Amino acid sequence: MEEEVTQIIAPLQEVEQPVSLLDQLAAKRREVSETREVLIPVPGYDDPLLLIKYRLLDGPEIDRLGRSLRQSQGSRWDKQINTMLDLLSIATLGVYVDVAGDGHPQPLTINGAPVKQFTTELAQALGYANELPPNPTTNSVILGLFGNNELAIAEHSARLNRWLSNTSADVNENLLGGNL
Repeated sequence: MEEEVTQIIAPLQEVEQPVSLLDQLAAKRREVSETREVLIPVPGYDDPLLLIKYRLLDGPEIDRLGRSLRQSQGSRWDKQINTMLDLLSIATLGVYVDVAGDGHPQPLTINGAPVKQFTTELAQALGYANELPPNPTTNSVILGLFGNNELAIAEHSARLNRWLSNTSADVNENLLGGNL
C-alpha cells in the first residue's frame, strides 16, 4: 500500500505590492507636513537624558528673530548667541527627561507641574539659580542650563535649525554623519 503524501501548503501571505514613486513622495510629504514637534537632547545631560521639545515656527516669528538680530547691539558673536537663545526660547514647548533610557521621555516636573519654559524655578530646581544675574532673563536661564557653554548652545541650536528647515531630518545624527 502506498503511503499518502500530505502536502502542507503554507497559508497565503500578503505580498506587498510595489509602491509607486508618486505614492512614496506623497507619503513623505504627509510625514513632513505632519511633523510639528521634535525632542533634542541637551549636551552634557546623558544620564538621565535631558531633552527639550520644540515646535515648528511660522514666518512672522522667524521675521521677528531676524529683526531682533539686526537691531541688537554688541559683537557679531553676541548677536548670534542672543539670537540662538531667543530661538530656543520661542520654539520651546517643554523640558523632558528620559530616566529609563528607553526612548520614552516624560515631561520634567517641578512640584507636579510640567516644565514648559526656562524659568528661575527651573534654575532653582537644578541648583544653578545662584549663578544667574540679579535680574535673570529667560536667556540667562537657558545659558545656565547649558552650563554657560555658548558652543553647546550653538551646537544645539544648529540641530534645531536643521530640523526647522527639514522636519524629517534625524537631529540625533551627527552633523558630519553617523548617530550620536
